[in-house]
Amino acid sequence: MEDRGNEDRVKKMKLAQDHLKVARDKLESAEILLDHLKFSDATSRAYYAIFHSVKALLSIMGVDVRTHKGTFYMFYKEFVEKGLFDKKLYRDMAQLQHSREDSDYGVIADMFDETDARKALETAKKVLEKVNEMVEAV
Repeated sequence: MEDRGNEDRVKKMKLAQDHLKVARDKLESAEILLDHLKFSDATSRAYYAIFHSVKALLSIMGVDVRTHKGTFYMFYKEFVEKGLFDKKLYRDMAQLQHSREDSDYGVIADMFDETDARKALETAKKVLEKVNEMVEAV
């Protein structure tokens, strides 16, 4: 039984590490897009860096949520409500989720400017840094 428990833990950590790699890749893409003045797409990629960071923590717990909304809800319940994750940073993340939807599905030109994109990247960097710390502490 103990081997199976260890095997499950290893699988969860591997999945978490995979999500963190994707998060880092999305953040790098966001930076490249920002450098090329693609503010809307940079905002979207920053959101996905956050999304995969959140998925990393949930993976460690064995929580697999299928929707973006459900993912953020479970993250809130498991980490924000319990005081394990900063509420203001979570609010910034939630705002970015709405921005990502506008970015991906909106048709308004220049919906996001450089300031918006830079704020999204800064939020994503903070989230990824905090999540990395939390994963390392497990």
